[in-house]
Amino acid sequence: MKSIGSDSPVKRSEFLKETQSLRQGINTLDRKVNNIALAVTSIDERLGKVEETMMTKQDGQTIIDHVDAVMHRIETYDRKAVVHDERFNAGEAVLKDHEKRITRLEATPSK
Repeated sequence: MKSIGSDSPVKRSEFLKETQSLRQGINTLDRKVNNIALAVTSIDERLGKVEETMMTKQDGQTIIDHVDAVMHRIETYDRKAVVHDERFNAGEAVLKDHEKRITRLEATPSK
């Protein structure tokens, strides 16, 4: 409302005009508050979904521990494969040597 003076009377039309303006302002604020409340509710719901599906540090550590265990087994298997390959190759050479000796023994006439 216009400030004319503390003792001056306000016309009814001015009062109604001013109160109507205030009501419109209140309605606008009410709509904005409702929109904000809806946005906060939406954000809260989305945050709840994120919390349900997100991975915690403990989950990540559990995954890392499992991957480490699998990698350890793979490394152990690889080491064993190399050792077994060496043993296999060495055994193959020994077998070929035995085969040559057996062939020579069979070829020599018995006395």
